[in-house]
Amino acid sequence: MMFKDLDIHEDTNTIVLFKETPEGSNMLEVVDIDTGQIRFSTSGRYVPLSPRISPTGKEIAFGCMDGKIYSMSLVDGTITPLVDAEGMHSGFGVWSADGSTLCFSSYIDSQTPPDIYTLNMNSGELTQHTNCNRCIDRFPQISPCGQYIVFTRHHLDEPNMPRRAMLLDVTDGRLVQLPQRNDTEIEIDRGCWSGDSKYIIVSELSGDDSCLQIYNVRSNSIQTTISFPDLQGGVFFQREENVLVLCKHEIVVTSMIDGRIEERFHLPDAISIAPTQRGPAAVLNPDETKVYICNEASSVYQLDLMDGEFELIIKDIVQNLSEKEEYKVVSYDGLHIPVHHFKPETAKDLGVLFVIGGPGEQLDDDDPILMKLFNEGYEVIMPAYRGCAGFGQEYQNANKGLYGKGDVEDIISCAKDWKKRNANRPLAIVGYSYGGFLTFLSMAHSEQPFDRGAALWAVTSLEHLGYHLPRAFPSDPVEKQEAMMKRNPLLQTGFIQRPLLILHGGQDTTSTNEEVLTIQQKIEEKGSRCELIIYEDGAHGLKNHRKELFEELLSFLDGTHVTYPTEEASK
Repeated sequence: MMFKDLDIHEDTNTIVLFKETPEGSNMLEVVDIDTGQIRFSTSGRYVPLSPRISPTGKEIAFGCMDGKIYSMSLVDGTITPLVDAEGMHSGFGVWSADGSTLCFSSYIDSQTPPDIYTLNMNSGELTQHTNCNRCIDRFPQISPCGQYIVFTRHHLDEPNMPRRAMLLDVTDGRLVQLPQRNDTEIEIDRGCWSGDSKYIIVSELSGDDSCLQIYNVRSNSIQTTISFPDLQGGVFFQREENVLVLCKHEIVVTSMIDGRIEERFHLPDAISIAPTQRGPAAVLNPDETKVYICNEASSVYQLDLMDGEFELIIKDIVQNLSEKEEYKVVSYDGLHIPVHHFKPETAKDLGVLFVIGGPGEQLDDDDPILMKLFNEGYEVIMPAYRGCAGFGQEYQNANKGLYGKGDVEDIISCAKDWKKRNANRPLAIVGYSYGGFLTFLSMAHSEQPFDRGAALWAVTSLEHLGYHLPRAFPSDPVEKQEAMMKRNPLLQTGFIQRPLLILHGGQDTTSTNEEVLTIQQKIEEKGSRCELIIYEDGAHGLKNHRKELFEELLSFLDGTHVTYPTEEASK
């Protein structure tokens, strides 16, 4: 299994691990720090997201793919809903220092951006703190005194501007933007607040120019700037004026006042801190003598800040696809597209072009679907279509105005290149989420390079991607109108001529049952084959249906798939 995040509570000797199973589902494990014994774990009924242990150590709050936030008791493992309001999709929950408040972000539907909320744990009162229908408010962190919430905001009307850090005073609703450079992405990590609630650490990420900015809350000004190569994040020491700086190759203790280095701890080659949407997966213990690190290689290490020793305390066995070929393909406009190529010792005749989600995601050589395809004997190519992360900011911005066009042409170019290299062997396309959206449009492309395709929890329209919508189309109104038609799977999938499998969750907010049924109808009206299975209780990611998903996908690729009734095919 792959470790994605962790939290600790030393007083109760508890560590909770957020893990991805080999099938690609999510689970939580509550583990005894000393013995490594598993106390509790989530069942297949829940598809959890990053957990946070309450300050009392009595419960864990975790989001879930069904849009609810749950509590798991650390006494008996019982799971009950914490935030279960009708129609709300909530996540990224964090506790106040005294455990009396849970702060989180939530949205009503995919057309409504998320806002910031708090839940009073004593009265059950739910309070909405932001209400900007053109802003995406996420990743809140509540101050130790409970008066302030800092969170990230992205303006939908300014798609080319990075996220901002916003500071909210919950006593009077006053909202201010923290100062930052215009060209930097910001990240707010756990441990971002000083113990007296007077200062905030914000990570400004911009390649070699990344830094930690320490802000004075009262003056709304920068107190100190701390810069290191390969910076990942920073955490305040609560009882002294020091900062724990987390870098790719080292952990550094610096002065909050002037950035002076107090101590350095080099990270061994075997240890790398896993990134999360809320900063690096590292936790400073309460007495500030140890750092718990969730390693990208599915291990948990403990760094003793007193003697500089690293101790491996938990490790899982993980299969890695270590052998791969990397090459580049020239796309239609001259852009060079990176490709990861995996070929088993004995490969099937049918190859697979695997399209990751996004936009803006990074290639993952440990992706469960990729690994399953490889282990089943499929040769797989995985292109980093324009807009993918990991190849510089210019490459990530290369899809501006070209969603559903430039990235589709990248995929077509990679498919044609593979067929040329392999004597025109048959090739399937398999894509998930936004990769499923690209699968629809690539299958409908006039050049038709694919022999079959599978769209998994696919986005059916760019209108469902509110965060990306302002940068998806050309700015010219006439060109935009034309692009909205040509890049709409609901209008283009009638051109698909090869067999297509669609696996969809009935609770998905990036597509609807009606939309996938429309796509199936348009394909079949033209005499082509489209098999649709709707898992009515499935959310985006189909995390609770991975076993069935792999069975359906593999039988479809092998040509042994059994056709199910479409609308009734929930499981």
